[in-house]
Formats: sequence, C-alpha cells, structure tokens
Amino acid sequence: MLFGVAVPRGAPNARGAQSVALETGDRCYQTFLIGATHMPSTRRDVEADASADAYLSTFRAAALNSFSFADPDPVQSDAILGRMIDAVTSGRADLSDAVHSADDELQALLRMQ
Repeated sequence: MLFGVAVPRGAPNARGAQSVALETGDRCYQTFLIGATHMPSTRRDVEADASADAYLSTFRAAALNSFSFADPDPVQSDAILGRMIDAVTSGRADLSDAVHSADDELQALLRMQ
C-alpha cells in the first residue's frame, strides 16, 4: 500500500498544505502515525515496537526489505511521470485518468525491454 501527499498548484492555501505535508514526514509524527494506524513508517530511521503486534512486525519487515524495480529507461520514465503530474496539476486530467495513462505508458515501456 502506498500513501502520498500532493498539493495542487491551485490550492487555496498551498503554503499551509505544503507545511502539513512536510510535518507528516517528520520523525516524531511518523512515530505517532505508527501507533495510530498500526502501519510501518516509510522512514527507515523510525523504530516501532513491533514485538507485541504480529501484523506490524510483518509489515515492518516487508517495508525494510522492499526494493524498487530496475527502471528500463530513466529518461522515458521521468518524462512519463512528469506528464502525469503536469496533467493533474494543470487540470487537464483528474488523478485517476492521469495515473491510468501513466501506467499504460510505463507498461508499454516495460514491454519494449
């Protein structure tokens, strides 16, 4: 499961939203989120007492052992992701359509390899 935070260019309080987004990545806040959501932190430097919670222990181990895929063409991938972000922030596409389009392009890129 992946969670992300985005602040659209046209947000009424973009600075406030950016401030909140930055704060949620803070180590202290991440520790709080572990307790509140029972999900591991995205930060590797945040420890959780997973010994009493089998689910948290499993999720934390998976998060720490995860890896990214080998990017077949970083230049093309960056262009695809840039177009996706631009489509959403400019209002040309909603989030779902932009992600779907980027997924189609990335899948095509992977098939070419």
